[in-house]
Amino acid sequence: MLNAMFKRDPVTSTTYYPAKTNWDDLRFPISGLKVPSVATAPGIDLDDGMALFETGKTTLVTGFAQIPHDWWEGRPMKPHVHFECMTDQPGNISMQLDYKIADIKGLYPEIWDTFSVVIPANLTPNLHDIFGSGSLPLTGYHLSAGIKFRIWRQGTFAVGPFADTYLGDWKLLEYDLHYERDKVGSGLEYSI
Repeated sequence: MLNAMFKRDPVTSTTYYPAKTNWDDLRFPISGLKVPSVATAPGIDLDDGMALFETGKTTLVTGFAQIPHDWWEGRPMKPHVHFECMTDQPGNISMQLDYKIADIKGLYPEIWDTFSVVIPANLTPNLHDIFGSGSLPLTGYHLSAGIKFRIWRQGTFAVGPFADTYLGDWKLLEYDLHYERDKVGSGLEYSI
């Protein structure tokens, strides 16, 4: 019965799912993210060791994603941040996601592409929450392309409609990219 779920391309030997969407997560737990020296390092929650993006501070973490082999080539990926608010203070959280994409042997652009979002703070402390904003356009990129990313709490840096007015800390739990799959792995180890 399992074999009826798949079809195989006789040229590339790649096994595909039938023509339907299958979603998966490319996950980045906070423990795997880095803090560059140009920004305020997140605080650490003493209860569970997760990163705290503290009120009034511009905080940044960075990471790298390799596009997986089961990705439906050309389809966008949707970024999401899992977080929790630490107090019942009202206000808006200002987050920014920056990214650069390049194929293997390709050049990363000099300028970061950016999503900036303002999220009303959830007034229930310790509630697992999620935000997603837009899609990463991946038309023209190939398997194993790399995505550099940065996640910011804009703190006092953001003004106007992107002002961070939440008077509490929020905890970064995880960053992930939702992506569509159309195959089980690939016939190639990577694309150049």
